Amino acid sequence: MARKVFAVLFICIVVFAAVHLSEADEANFNYKDCFDKCKTDCTAAGTDGSDCEMKCDDSCSGQEQSDRVEEGKLV
Repeated sequence: MARKVFAVLFICIVVFAAVHLSEADEANFNYKDCFDKCKTDCTAAGTDGSDCEMKCDDSCSGQEQSDRVEEGKLV
């Protein structure tokens, strides 16, 4: 009986982790697109690479968080 309970619990954990990881991949994809576009535009404007990385990281992180708040995924 204990083995069956453990097996069901284990399967639930695996399914939950798989769903959670797929959501994380989608969020990272949106961030990556934002960051790549921002960095390309910033370096084309003649700004130093590290300055562009900091600026784009701040901008895209803020955008990602505001999108998550609007979707109700982040309180």
